[in-house]
Amino acid sequence: MKMPCPTADELTRLLDGDVAEHRAVTLREHANSCPACQAELHRGQRLLTRIATPLADSRPADMEGVMRRLGSRPPLAPPSARPRWKIAAATLSALAASLCVLTLVPKQVETDFQPRG
Repeated sequence: MKMPCPTADELTRLLDGDVAEHRAVTLREHANSCPACQAELHRGQRLLTRIATPLADSRPADMEGVMRRLGSRPPLAPPSARPRWKIAAATLSALAASLCVLTLVPKQVETDFQPRG
């Protein structure tokens, strides 16, 4: 009897070593007899190999180009030298708008109060 194909998530957990050993044996046996699952496992293994390969070893010329471009940029001004007037203006504008709303909205007065006694 042929086992149904496992989900991609289950094959990923197999590659990560996150399945029980008896289930891993069953999955590997199935992958040996199923070309689709075997191909999926090979793709996953190739991806893990590419992820594990350090970037600097694979393309040092690219890294040097990036570092050259970063070195050619002028340095940023320190935070204390940056203008803060934009933040202050936005804060004051929000405060002024809040005060306008509070002063222009009419207050509701309850008129059905009847004092006793």
